[in-house]
Amino acid sequence: MGFYHVCTIQLGLSLTPHEPSALKVVRKINVRSVFLGCKYAITQFLAQDRHASGHRGWIINTASMLGLVGLKPGAGAYCASKGAVVLLTKQIAVEYGLDKIHCNALCPGCKSPFASASSCLSLSIDPPL
Repeated sequence: MGFYHVCTIQLGLSLTPHEPSALKVVRKINVRSVFLGCKYAITQFLAQDRHASGHRGWIINTASMLGLVGLKPGAGAYCASKGAVVLLTKQIAVEYGLDKIHCNALCPGCKSPFASASSCLSLSIDPPL
């Protein structure tokens, strides 16, 4: 059996949350899938020998800038789900840090060379240079 030392989890779904069922779907895709991915990665990391560096593994979750700040009306379900990914990531880092399992979240957002200045201005943040 091979060893796995890095796990990246990247999923995302956005729906307009006018119905509770929309929140349920977004939460299932954006939060539950990350939770399960982390669960199975941690199980594997704890069961295998440590990396040559002494560390057991690295989990990289993809959240969003919108998990840190709100966007606009209609983005509530998405923002809440990505906020949950950010806090789940922090909690995993706290719980498994002593086991040398590292967990980080990438929060991509608008400040990117690929984003347009007009989309950044609509978010009230600095446009890319």
